[in-house]
Amino acid sequence: MLIAQEFHSKHRAILSDYTAALSIYTSKNFDIASADGHVRGIDRELNQLLTEITSYVDIYSKQEIANVKRNLAIFKFSFDAAFIALLAILGFLLIRLTGRLLKASLFDSATNLGNRAFFVLSIDKHLNRRDSLLFAILDVDEFKIINETCGNAGGDVYLYQIGQLVKDLMPARTEVFRLSGDIIGLILQKNENNHQNLEKLRLAISQYEFSWNDLSTSLTCSIGVYEPQHDKTEKSESVLNALYACMQEAKSTGRNKVVSFSREDKFIVARQQKMRMVSRVFNALEKKHIVLFRQAITPIDANKNGRYFEVLMRVKNNGNFDSPFPYLQAAERFHIITKLDRYIISETANYLNSHLEDKTNYSINLSGQSLSDPALSTFLDQLFIDAKN
Repeated sequence: MLIAQEFHSKHRAILSDYTAALSIYTSKNFDIASADGHVRGIDRELNQLLTEITSYVDIYSKQEIANVKRNLAIFKFSFDAAFIALLAILGFLLIRLTGRLLKASLFDSATNLGNRAFFVLSIDKHLNRRDSLLFAILDVDEFKIINETCGNAGGDVYLYQIGQLVKDLMPARTEVFRLSGDIIGLILQKNENNHQNLEKLRLAISQYEFSWNDLSTSLTCSIGVYEPQHDKTEKSESVLNALYACMQEAKSTGRNKVVSFSREDKFIVARQQKMRMVSRVFNALEKKHIVLFRQAITPIDANKNGRYFEVLMRVKNNGNFDSPFPYLQAAERFHIITKLDRYIISETANYLNSHLEDKTNYSINLSGQSLSDPALSTFLDQLFIDAKN
């Protein structure tokens, strides 16, 4: 700064000398030598100062550039550190979110037990590893009593407590799941006390008193048990089918008992076949393999006018048509016949709606379950509303 001020002061002095030289030049009849002698060498010192200023500016610039680079390096380091920290935070949040999503997809929120999907995955995992173990499902008998008297909240609390009771009574490595509603699944490591432990569990549940507000009650349970055979065709679907067949056998023969699967038990095998048929009913409904036929009804009175037909069903199966009777029996037995009835009604209504020229009278045989269903009239009303629109 001082050098610059000195340079400025000397520059003004030199300017004054050059002005005086110009006056000499004009007063000496434009004698260049006289004017030049007056100013010769006066800018040497100024040039030296200018050189010093340039050197100083160069040094200062290099220092400032070094400072800027250092600050940029610090900023880059800070930015990189902040970016890494942000990535770490996002990764942590992503891991937590993934964990929560995984838990939501594999665990039941009311009981904190694994859900049906987790149970199926676990069955397949153990079957693939050919582990020695036992599968079981437990269904609470007359669970609707708690739901109707204590509400859904009370029902969830009861199932949570039963889940904890199962964990407390079963061996430490037992896997426990809530499959649906009041059904609990178990995977037990194989040992000679498994059946005895399940009997103790059944007894403990029957003696467990559940209290909700001013209400208290005790319920029993029915347990189905299946020991895997480890053959090549064994899958989670066949295991579940056997478990549900045993559980249903326990219920139909008095409840509050443990029933183990046996291929020699004709009642369990028959029930298992019916349950397989239930799966085929749902499959036929989903894939629209149910085909409707009509059969003429001939009036006894020959003078009666009009045409009359009865609607019949068949089930497509590999290019052929299966008899409807096994499907109807299974649907009736396991209370899904109303789904079949509504499907047949809907398909018949769709046909009539697209064939207005057909003036035939059609009759459909409905099950007692459909006729006693209060929602059937609403369903039929909606069909007529849709047809008008």
